[in-house]
Amino acid sequence: MKLKEIEIKGKWEYVIEPENIIVLEKYEKNELSYEIFIFNEYWYYFRGGWIGKTWAIVTANDGSIWVASDGGYIARWNGIEWIDEGQWCHGELAIRDLVVAKDGSIWARGGERKLDKRDKRKIWETICYEEEGYICKVARWDGEKWEDMSRGLNVEKCGFLFVTPEGDIQIINPEGYVQRWDGSKWVDAGRWFFSDSGWDIYDGVIALDGSIWVAGLDGMTARWNGEKWEEIDLWPQRSHGDINALAVTPDGIIWAGGDDGYLAYWDGIKWVNCEQWFCESHESKKEREVRRLIKSCIKGEYPDKGEYPDDKDYCDDIADITVAKDGSIWAITYSGSIARWTYEIIEK
Repeated sequence: MKLKEIEIKGKWEYVIEPENIIVLEKYEKNELSYEIFIFNEYWYYFRGGWIGKTWAIVTANDGSIWVASDGGYIARWNGIEWIDEGQWCHGELAIRDLVVAKDGSIWARGGERKLDKRDKRKIWETICYEEEGYICKVARWDGEKWEDMSRGLNVEKCGFLFVTPEGDIQIINPEGYVQRWDGSKWVDAGRWFFSDSGWDIYDGVIALDGSIWVAGLDGMTARWNGEKWEEIDLWPQRSHGDINALAVTPDGIIWAGGDDGYLAYWDGIKWVNCEQWFCESHESKKEREVRRLIKSCIKGEYPDKGEYPDDKDYCDDIADITVAKDGSIWAITYSGSIARWTYEIIEK
């Protein structure tokens, strides 16, 4: 059965709904700009405090679902409830990525941020941040605690974690430079990917046929054909959003999640959109009012005090996706909302 001969029908179901969102505002001294702190209230009560932005979700070999956030917080879904798996780096680490190694261990990649001596607030809490100041770190879960695995890591080439078909753990930065874990330290492994178009890559995945796919800025996608990289297609959002995550389901379908609540699948020829989710139409009236402040902040554009960005169709960005043991796709947004996508394949 070829993917171009099928159609997919599916539905979303919330695991953690986005309607219990807490938004805090912090005005600058000149009162002309502000920062927005956005959190899902669920995680506030789960942790007993703010956890910041959620970046990563992954399925472990035992079927449990792991979630990571700013502040180094880790939570695990055991099929019944969320379990607190502790915090890394005393709250000054934003965990950006999670992967499962060939031996079943969980690896995390994050950044420790230096705090300004004049301002000791936990600046990782804000969704409006600058990348400068982060130090790349990697850790491995040994079943009881997080073990630092940052030896030899070149922080200038930090990026997403990737597990090769051979089981190697790699870090690939947006420009395609690679570092490989040799069993004791990180070593330079050259440049794995380079785009003539100059776009950045944010995630990679191995298809069931062994081919490697990468995607990223503006929804660009490329595939390794065994000899070179081929840029194959933009996803349907074109220049309106990035692909933040890739995943492969057991049936061989490649999925992409990204900006504005979009999930799409590769039908063999092109990306096909599924139902857009995490949007205003699925949220409470109260949240619609506060969410109109958010999108400009995410882009680093600070409106004047009291100004609401004219964006009535705002949808939360999907930060990461993972395939659960039952074949469903779990998606998490930066604000901590989670939804589950189940589907069926219809032959044309």
